[in-house]
Amino acid sequence: MLLHRLNSLVTPHVESNSVLFVPCGSVASSATAMIYLFRQVNHIPSAKFVALEDLASHELDVHSIVLLDDFAGTGHSVIRLWRDHIAPLQRQNPERKFIFGCMVAHDTAVAALHAETGFVVEVAEVIPSSERAFGETSSIFQSMSEREDAKLVIKKYSSHVPPRGIYGYSDTQSLVSFFFNTPDNTFPLFWMSSEKWKPLLPHGADPMLFASEIVAGRGPTLPTSASTIAVQQLHDLDEPEIDADSAVLLLQEFSTTNVLHRFQPIIASLKLRTQPLGALLRATHKLRHAVHEQHSVRTAIFIVPDSQPTLQQRFYLKPTIPTFLTDDPLLRQMCELVNGLRGAIVASPAGEVLGALTYNDAPASPGLPERLANAAAESKNLGALAFVFVGNGRITVLAGGERIVTHRQSTWYLPPPRLFDTIRKAEQTHGIDDGILRRVYDLSLEMSDSGEGAIFVVGDVPAVTAICDTRPSAITLNAMTFDASNLAAIRALALQDGALIVDARGHVLRGMNMLRPPASAVADVPPGTGARHSSAAKTTAVTDSVAVVVSSDGAISFFGGGKRFLVDMT
Repeated sequence: MLLHRLNSLVTPHVESNSVLFVPCGSVASSATAMIYLFRQVNHIPSAKFVALEDLASHELDVHSIVLLDDFAGTGHSVIRLWRDHIAPLQRQNPERKFIFGCMVAHDTAVAALHAETGFVVEVAEVIPSSERAFGETSSIFQSMSEREDAKLVIKKYSSHVPPRGIYGYSDTQSLVSFFFNTPDNTFPLFWMSSEKWKPLLPHGADPMLFASEIVAGRGPTLPTSASTIAVQQLHDLDEPEIDADSAVLLLQEFSTTNVLHRFQPIIASLKLRTQPLGALLRATHKLRHAVHEQHSVRTAIFIVPDSQPTLQQRFYLKPTIPTFLTDDPLLRQMCELVNGLRGAIVASPAGEVLGALTYNDAPASPGLPERLANAAAESKNLGALAFVFVGNGRITVLAGGERIVTHRQSTWYLPPPRLFDTIRKAEQTHGIDDGILRRVYDLSLEMSDSGEGAIFVVGDVPAVTAICDTRPSAITLNAMTFDASNLAAIRALALQDGALIVDARGHVLRGMNMLRPPASAVADVPPGTGARHSSAAKTTAVTDSVAVVVSSDGAISFFGGGKRFLVDMT
């Protein structure tokens, strides 16, 4: 509705044959999501959308330029954009009209934009000052005592947020969220994750960017590259195109255009319709924490292409009456009968439940724990989109044998791009033999999948051992190589307190080492992480080693040079 309203506000200002649209969000994925839907619901050609830095090449034949954003909290970043990029263009051609179109904005932001820029400002939904949580005219907390009590709650639970940022950028005090993004003007308590805090709206701005900008006393900025990324993502989303309703469903569930981009070709090739897609996504909510006879329901749902007549011969269970993904009681009953690690419920692109089959045995798949190998191989064999529920809120989505996205700790996670290339580059950078870090990753994957934690420090052994304390023990560790024959022993040792020290050739030399990097060590420690990550990051800051931290919540983090250069959530 807001997208249609925004279009109706913007349209009177533009000449349809001479207009360009430009993303203006400080978070590129947020801008892309809004623009993608704006373009689809209003039937605007994708060629009309360009990056900010490409405007100059269109200046001769464009009468109107519309900059689009989802939310304006203070208007500061848009004012800077006007001064740095738009005002010079308008001076070159005073007849050209610049329109700033926004879905939602505070009234103070609208006033600031009118006063400080030459934009024609159109906002679909204006938030009045009375909806600032702690303002004197607040309609949320109407008395001073209520406001002070609420502030104490915010401060108490915002220990992971920089002190100047607990009310959002520039003290905006917003309570705003979209299904595809939570603006960083909103209280970070609602969207910023930490080791001890799971937010209500866990998607939003990059916590590292938020923290660094707030500590530096700045508000959010808009690099022109964000506009380029948004436009590139927009054009990537055009082929193959899926209907707007399906796109909305995916954005509502996964909250990022990166996941939408990965799902698009799968949905298009399967010809998966909007209604069964919606039913499948709703099923994920009902099944992720489902319990049957005091045990988590571990099942799997495969969507397979039409026209696979031989598939019927493999079913060991079939519905006795026509059953669809929308039939909650019948679907739940079948899910309770199927172990998703050994077999799956199979449905058609139209959403009809066809039956249940068991998997064939298959070798391990790269980037997946061993227990998912058979499901991954079957998804590749059948050309299926597979949702595998492994209990306790965990879901792995597969297609073509590869992991598409993982649900863990109330959040969806994409696998890191070029995972194994990044690991191989780290080996080359730190003089570690080819394949050693990959073996460490494979073991970390199995430990993470089992909810186990560990620290591995690989390379530069003399410098690493110089800053370690080994726990006193009457037991001697015989050196062993990091290979398949020793994985059980290495895993048992890694489970103990302290780090496992591995040399660059892959020899496991010491276990139960307490890392003691010097106090002067400077490292980028991810916000919300604990002592393991801090000591690992600082160890790599003062040595030429790579540290791999496995968290019991599923994260596998690689550190080198004092920075986390790779993180994978299994």
